[in-house]
Amino acid sequence: MARPLWTTIMTEEKIKELDWYFSIWLTDEEACLMANIWRTCFYDYCSKNPEYKERKEILKRKPLIKAKSNIVKELNEQNIDVSKWYAERKGKDEFSLKQEVDQKTTVTEIPATKEELEAELARIEEETKRYI
Repeated sequence: MARPLWTTIMTEEKIKELDWYFSIWLTDEEACLMANIWRTCFYDYCSKNPEYKERKEILKRKPLIKAKSNIVKELNEQNIDVSKWYAERKGKDEFSLKQEVDQKTTVTEIPATKEELEAELARIEEETKRYI
């Protein structure tokens, strides 16, 4: 009986290579492509090694953790540009540069004729003008 294909492809060297790709935020598909491994073989390996699947997900989070660390470092150094950027994103209610408009249009009946449709569109346009 032949050994499963993944046992010959998923060597320690290939696993280290995949680790690197996952640690730079590549997807499963991209990492397999770069490591020259069939995705089906990779997924077969992960199903037989659930601890590697968990490790892969942890490695994928490393860039985001590093980015957060860099942001905090810049905040601690009182970088005003990073402070503004962070406040705009995390304190949207108070610091956002975008104005969000909560616009709700309710159509109770579907217009049956062309004239009714045109009248409904005119009503919506008129209602919308006050937000522009």
